[in-house]
Amino acid sequence: AALAGLALGLLVVVLVEYRRRAGEIQLTRDTLQSQVADHERTSALLASIVQSTDDAIIGLGPDGRVLTWNAGAERLYGYRAGDIRSRPIDILSPEGRRDEVMVCLADVLREQTVARIEAEQITRQGRPIQVLMTISPILDAGGGVTLRFYHGDCVELLRAIEPGAVSAIVTSPPYN
Repeated sequence: AALAGLALGLLVVVLVEYRRRAGEIQLTRDTLQSQVADHERTSALLASIVQSTDDAIIGLGPDGRVLTWNAGAERLYGYRAGDIRSRPIDILSPEGRRDEVMVCLADVLREQTVARIEAEQITRQGRPIQVLMTISPILDAGGGVTLRFYHGDCVELLRAIEPGAVSAIVTSPPYN
């Protein structure tokens, strides 16, 4: 009888502890689900901002191939995202100058710095355009690096507003 009472007491303690831990697990699960939902909302908002901007924002892999291509890039260059994705970014450079972009990308990756360059680019229709590009490394959660290409078709506008303004924001040779 004493042994049965001890076993019953032990069973009650185990059940109480089980319920307490189940409550903690449920609270943790609810908290994590809320954090994931917040993260998903934030990610969707940021993706919407990038996609809807008039500026060309292009994500590149370390090899210089296009990973992401927003609507601004479509308008500026004339390529649809599906047509340019996985292609090398130097397709936008004029013949004879394609190595310049790849050298700049390699420098940004190696030095983990931001480069701002003025460059002539070529649209899908073959029309040359002058752009200001900001190339910056983006580290992912696993430590991998992708590149963000921000293109603005505004060189002539800047020159008209303030002569010399463009040269003040362009990096030093060989990228200017």
